[in-house]
Amino acid sequence: MGYRDLILAGMLTGALMSPLHATAPDDKGVVHERSDLWEETWQSADEVWRRTVEALRPGPAAGGFARLWDDIMPRLDETLVLSDRHASLPNRAWFGEDRASNQLAINDLLDEAAAILAASPSQGYRERIRELKLAMREARTEIAEYRRRRVSAPRNAVWQKTVADYDAAIAEREARIGEYRDELQVLHRSYVADLEALGLDISEEQLEFLLSTVVGDDLIGMGTAFHNVKAITVQLERLTEESGEDLTAARRYYGMYTILLRVLERMHGRLIQDVDERYLPEIQAIVRRTRDLLAETRGLQRREAGRREILAANLDAQRFTLRAAGDYQDYLLEQRGQVASARRQLARDIAVARNTYETVKVAGDLVGLMQAGQRLLENLRSLEVPALRTFENLEMKREFEQLTLRLEGRPSG
Repeated sequence: MGYRDLILAGMLTGALMSPLHATAPDDKGVVHERSDLWEETWQSADEVWRRTVEALRPGPAAGGFARLWDDIMPRLDETLVLSDRHASLPNRAWFGEDRASNQLAINDLLDEAAAILAASPSQGYRERIRELKLAMREARTEIAEYRRRRVSAPRNAVWQKTVADYDAAIAEREARIGEYRDELQVLHRSYVADLEALGLDISEEQLEFLLSTVVGDDLIGMGTAFHNVKAITVQLERLTEESGEDLTAARRYYGMYTILLRVLERMHGRLIQDVDERYLPEIQAIVRRTRDLLAETRGLQRREAGRREILAANLDAQRFTLRAAGDYQDYLLEQRGQVASARRQLARDIAVARNTYETVKVAGDLVGLMQAGQRLLENLRSLEVPALRTFENLEMKREFEQLTLRLEGRPSG
């Protein structure tokens, strides 16, 4: 299912806020430019917001949205104020704010908003899944160690572990692994159900693949963010309609919609940057190290005739690592390409929304803006969810998980 269905229904067709001049400190003592009219519309808009939020509070789902609304709105407000004053700031200033410092403040707010939009109750699933997989790896490591010790263990002894003791310990660890596996299946089903509620059509097998990759969290986070943007823009559209003749309030709401698009675009950009600057270079380093090891192993094969069987097994493992690293790199490039395509579409939408915003600040034509917004809604192309895969086999799945641990800088066990 495309992202389009997640965001188009909530697309605003209202107008944007224009900055009016006068000064008034906010509750933090910061002075912003406002006029008496702006102050009045600000207060009236806040009253509508409070009524909307209160109407949404009954019930668990509504309570979740109310918290999202309360968390995101101050960031959108502040980002809009900083964005509106950006052009009036000097490029550089020895004292006070300039465009560079203002942009840094905007970026921080966009990142805060992105974290809020990407958050969901289902995040706990991923952490628990990681804990269970780590516990399974530890149990398998212990089993291997117990089997090694069992070889030289006595059948009967008082002060040291016997064969029977190690058999019992191995059976206990194997039982634990079975319990962990059962819990993982339950978690996967619940996680899939939650993601489907966000409009992400994904199977349990595809989820397993996604969670095994270093970009899995980011892709799920972007899907969650699109879902939350839809919910927020539906309410902004409602507030725009309720504002009636209050053009300033309507502009404010549409301005916030523009900021939401910028948040989504920044999330896409951050994933692309991580792939380019972190993950692909590390994959390439793994490939180089494995090729060097492959050459060393072949040299040992020529010199160590009596150990050819061991070295042949090493060669097979090294070749498999190269294959997995190549597949992983291809997958990251595939995701990067699709995310970059979606980002370009978002950039076009932002340019149109921003242009409309600036135009209405001059013209004040609310009706024309609504018509233009409707045309934009009709012309948007679908933003597709990056392609999902399943594993060819269990061995490849484990290799992907090991590579992901290395890319994340965590011990692979």
